[in-house]
Amino acid sequence: MGRYAVFGLGKFGVSLATTLYNMGQEVIAIDRRRERIDDIKDKVSVAIRVESTDEDALKSLSLDNVDVAVVCFEGNFEASILTTIILKNILKLPKVIVRADSHIQGNALIKIGADSVVYLEEDMGKRLAKAIATYTATEKFEIMPGYDLVEVKVPQFMIGKSLKDLRLRNNYKVNVVFVKREKESEEMDIFPDPEYKFQEGDLLWVIGKEKDLRKVLGR
Repeated sequence: MGRYAVFGLGKFGVSLATTLYNMGQEVIAIDRRRERIDDIKDKVSVAIRVESTDEDALKSLSLDNVDVAVVCFEGNFEASILTTIILKNILKLPKVIVRADSHIQGNALIKIGADSVVYLEEDMGKRLAKAIATYTATEKFEIMPGYDLVEVKVPQFMIGKSLKDLRLRNNYKVNVVFVKREKESEEMDIFPDPEYKFQEGDLLWVIGKEKDLRKVLGR
C-alpha cells in the first residue's frame, strides 16, 4: 500500500484522491477550504484543512512517509509554485507531481523541482491514480475478460523466497507461469518448480485478475 498526499480538492483533486483511496491506498487530502474538507473526509484516509503555502503548517503534518504528493490547484499557479518548493526543496519528498494549465507553467514547475507535470481535467484523475499506484508491467495481455497475463521484474519482497514459501495462489489468487532468469537469458521455466528461489533480475509472467495482480505486484 502506498501513501499519497493530494493538495487541492477541486474536481481533479477529489477524483484523484477518492480513486486512490478506493484502490486501497492511504490518502491524505489537503485543502484550505473547510467545505472541501467536510465533503471528502469520509472518502479518504485523512482530510486536513491547512494552507499549503505555509511552510510551518506543512512541516507540522509529518509528511515524511509520503511516497507521492500531487499538487492539484486549479487556477492558482502561485500556490502551486510555493507548495512545490516546500514539498521538494524543504520537506524533500521523493516524488511530487503537479497539475499545470499550460506548458509554460509546466516548464517553470520542473525547473523549481517538480518531478513531473500533468495537464489533466476531472475525467483524467482516475487514470493518473491507476498509473501511480499500480505495478509496472513490461508486457500485458488480457487473456479473457477480467484476467491478465503480465510480464514484470520480480518484486523485492519475493527475492530469496520460493513459490512454496510465498503461496501466491492461496494468498493472492495469482499464478506464476514462467520465470526467465537474468543470468541465463535464454532459459525459461514453464510452471517453475515450487522450490525455486527467486533471484534479483528475474522476469516473471504472472496470471490473475487485475485487482489481485495490483495487490501483490504493487507492494
